[in-house]
Amino acid sequence: RDGEWVSAVVDDNLYLKDNDFDYYSDVYDASGKKARLHRKRNQTGSDALYFARCEDQNETWLPLLEKAYAKVHGDYEAISGGWPGEAVEDMTGGVTSTIATNRVLRKDKLWRELKSGLALGHAYSILQSREEVDEDGKRVRLVQIRNPWGERSESGLGEWNGPWSDGSKEWTPYWLKKMDHKFGDDGLFWMAYEDMLSTFMYIHRTRLFDEKWTVVQQWTSANVSWVTGFLQTKFVVEVKKAGTAVIVLTQLDDRYFKGFEGQYYFELHFVLQKTDGSNTSSEPEQICRVRPVHKWENRSVSCEVTLDPGTYEVLPKVTATRHNAARTVEDIVKDYAESNPQKLRQVGLQYDIAHAKGGVVDEDEILEKKKAEAKKKKEDKKAKRKRKQKKALVVAAKALEESAKVVSELAEGGDKKDDKKKETAATAKKEEGKEKEKDGDWTEVKDSDKESTGSTGLKSPPPEDKPATSPTTAGAKPGDAPAPEPKKDEDKKEEEKQEEKKEEASEEAKPSETEENTEDAEVQTEDAPVEAVEEEEESDSDSETESVVDDGEEPVNPPWNAVCVLGLRVYAEDPEVAIKLVKPADDEEASALTTEGEPAGATA
Repeated sequence: RDGEWVSAVVDDNLYLKDNDFDYYSDVYDASGKKARLHRKRNQTGSDALYFARCEDQNETWLPLLEKAYAKVHGDYEAISGGWPGEAVEDMTGGVTSTIATNRVLRKDKLWRELKSGLALGHAYSILQSREEVDEDGKRVRLVQIRNPWGERSESGLGEWNGPWSDGSKEWTPYWLKKMDHKFGDDGLFWMAYEDMLSTFMYIHRTRLFDEKWTVVQQWTSANVSWVTGFLQTKFVVEVKKAGTAVIVLTQLDDRYFKGFEGQYYFELHFVLQKTDGSNTSSEPEQICRVRPVHKWENRSVSCEVTLDPGTYEVLPKVTATRHNAARTVEDIVKDYAESNPQKLRQVGLQYDIAHAKGGVVDEDEILEKKKAEAKKKKEDKKAKRKRKQKKALVVAAKALEESAKVVSELAEGGDKKDDKKKETAATAKKEEGKEKEKDGDWTEVKDSDKESTGSTGLKSPPPEDKPATSPTTAGAKPGDAPAPEPKKDEDKKEEEKQEEKKEEASEEAKPSETEENTEDAEVQTEDAPVEAVEEEEESDSDSETESVVDDGEEPVNPPWNAVCVLGLRVYAEDPEVAIKLVKPADDEEASALTTEGEPAGATA
């Protein structure tokens, strides 16, 4: 499991296809003959088992092995289906590589590997490969393949029907004797090597290792960005002895926590390059670039190379795709907690054990970090509050200064107007007195007129504008003298009074308006710092709560949070081979590198 051997202890209780004789209802069977017959026919031998079966009816080693494999993974459902190459890899500890048959360039090399090793195709096992000579001296390459079902299906499918199939014309007595082949519905059949390459899409080749090989591994976890790029985290491999090495980049086997995979699907890539001083160029020497053959089989990618002594770097690249239709781990945990808590405990433990490979975080360090962050946040808030208060005081002082300036200007303007009024009133009085003395006649001036002229500063009308009075005789009485025309004087006085009242009203309104303006200015200066502080506080509160989502409103897509636990395993003939993990100083997720001259794009 994930590069380590796991022990499992199982009993010999196996699942059967048929129930007991009286399972559904009580059946009258006084002697028990019917029950014994039912047990012999339907519950005896390997064929009666529900899952895996052996060809020999008295053997149970394969069902017991399958039960142990299912127990390690949690249940039988976790091992249902999948890629046979991964199963062989788990059972043997080898490394399985997938080969696309339409991309095989060196077919002779693949043929030699098929003759000496074990390879698997989709649901079919390659048992052996032979190269023989026919009656005419021509060499023929044949591959024996077995269907794991052991027989044809009800529709007749499951075996090869082309050349070298059971009953074909190629099977002459010469070839039947030479290959020791017998026809039958046993799932075994032969194919020509060329037909196998053209019929099957993929071949899973598993390389086995013995005691001569040394295995080292290193695990880590990485936050995968939604933009593709090589991770800043890298693996450094030190090789002391030249020889063959198999380098495997793998992620966690999600069969151990089936149902808790989450929404993210990861694909692994890596670049192997040499980094020591033997290379004089600026760029490291790239030895190989590895990517998956297809996107369905994503547990691991590997390469087999011959390495000289030196230091090598493995740069991983992880592309993540999010399936929004899939359920999140949090939602699944909630459902399991109510419906099947025992299963949640079992699978949750497997989940925790698997993800602990990426490194268990030090809780004390996290607490200290949180305390430091809270302290820093508190100090920042305090400093921010002081800055706000200082800024508010500056704004208030500036506003008060401006209001005082306005008030002083208004006061100076009022003093100047009063002085001007006094001067005009005095000059008007002098001129009026002179004119009266000059004419020798005195006219009555009402107090109201004096006040109005004094307040408004209007000059008295010139003497020539006044109406002339008729001369009087010495013996005539004052009452008998002709009176002046009263209408003209009264009209003029009325007009002067109206104009004086309008000017007085306008002058009285001006200082009141200035007083209101000064009061408004003072109010604004007092309110300005408060409003500024409130606006800043509102902006701060908005920025702090901007990322918080209301509990009642769930977002359409949750934030991107792809975390991949990946590990590097190296199988080498060098007993001193070592792996070292190098992480960046900062928390960069992935660099925006270009791939073959093209900018990296989004993957989800």
